[in-house]
Amino acid sequence: MPGIAMTMRTRHSQPLPPVEETRMQDVPDKVWTLGFFFIIVFIIASYLQVGVLVHESGNPALQLLAKARLSLTPALLALVFILFGRVARGKAPLQIVSPQSWMMTGVFMLMVISAVFAADQVRFSLEYTSTRMFKLFMLFVLALACLESARSIRWMLWVLAGASQVLAYGALIKYVYDPYLYGDVPRAGYFGQYHDPNRLAGCLAVIIPAMVYLFSTTRSAFAKVALLLAAPPLLIAIMLTGSRGGLLALAVGLIAVLWFSRHRVIGVSLVAIIAVAGIVLMPMTLKTRYAEMKQLRGAATAQARLVIWGAGFKMATAHPFLGVGTGCYQHAAYHKYMPPDVLEGGRRWRPPHSSFVKILAENGVPAFLLFVLLHIVTFRDILRLRRQAAQRWGPKCLIAGQAAALFAILASTTVAALTIDYTDDIFPYLFIATVAALKHIGWRLGLRGAQPAGAAIPATPP
Repeated sequence: MPGIAMTMRTRHSQPLPPVEETRMQDVPDKVWTLGFFFIIVFIIASYLQVGVLVHESGNPALQLLAKARLSLTPALLALVFILFGRVARGKAPLQIVSPQSWMMTGVFMLMVISAVFAADQVRFSLEYTSTRMFKLFMLFVLALACLESARSIRWMLWVLAGASQVLAYGALIKYVYDPYLYGDVPRAGYFGQYHDPNRLAGCLAVIIPAMVYLFSTTRSAFAKVALLLAAPPLLIAIMLTGSRGGLLALAVGLIAVLWFSRHRVIGVSLVAIIAVAGIVLMPMTLKTRYAEMKQLRGAATAQARLVIWGAGFKMATAHPFLGVGTGCYQHAAYHKYMPPDVLEGGRRWRPPHSSFVKILAENGVPAFLLFVLLHIVTFRDILRLRRQAAQRWGPKCLIAGQAAALFAILASTTVAALTIDYTDDIFPYLFIATVAALKHIGWRLGLRGAQPAGAAIPATPP
């Protein structure tokens, strides 16, 4: 198909030669392949904690399926169809194409080594690594393999926005049924890993920037109305969790996504109005909990977190190379490193409440440094990709918009990971893989370097 030629003038009014529009030649037009369908099913099942819901259903047949680990079936089917599709198109079955792939592989291998050679409970650690962490590693690899166009990334964000409604309404229903399920203070929670209100708040907060991006770029009035109706349940659920880390992640994500917006002032004004309304409508018990952010030294929960983080640093000092074993943080903290008088709500305060501290304590300094480097490189790549796409096709192009949205999502996820344990969750691995995939898409469009000064700007790619 012939390209679209266009010219522009410099500040000296000298016409530049026409430049052919860059087209996505090797990216398939068909998004909903069987491989992409099954990876979406796998993401939904992991995000909504379907395995836990099946296990808690009480149905013996469904519980048998859960014990058989058939929740990995969509991932295996996705792997088969992705391999078949790539071979059919004459491509390599799977190939490591980004620094993120190498670093993620290294982190996973260090987790396996730590489970085998460092854990006191080797059987538990190996089971934890082979189920939870291997599932996340597969998710990373499959997402990187099947997200072959900007439209597929957009569809994934729509799916996550829709699935988040299930989490939000489920948490609200549980809150209405028993608001004191999680302690002396009424808080909202869900099932499985999101039974912890902090993790629930974090997993909902990272979706809000994606919804803002989808709202600003969609042309359908119906889709805009749907997004407007979908936002309040998420915001209310985040507020009712009483999670200060989730609230901070939400604020960072909104600030980041609005920073790249054309209507920055309007967006900030709306956020301010929503924040004031939330403070006014918030229950007094949660206002007290959020007010503790101003006095960390006097807050019991903040003191407990400082103690448990200190226990994590003690683990890293005692086992600097391999840690205490993958998945063994709580066991080691409870029996060896945490003072016995650390209580919160009448129970021992054992969760690590930080992805970075948990990686450092469980897998040692090398894995921690690689995990941090993985985040740094991803932020560098997404900012560079956004700048190059905006410079070549303008800030309104699809690649630049998605890069800005992914930067906001990753910023929210990383801030949440400082105080919330995400190491065995689909975040941030899914979005890091998405950044690597978008970077590869940009490379196929010619974004390996910045636009030369004074060159013509091609039209926005399809």
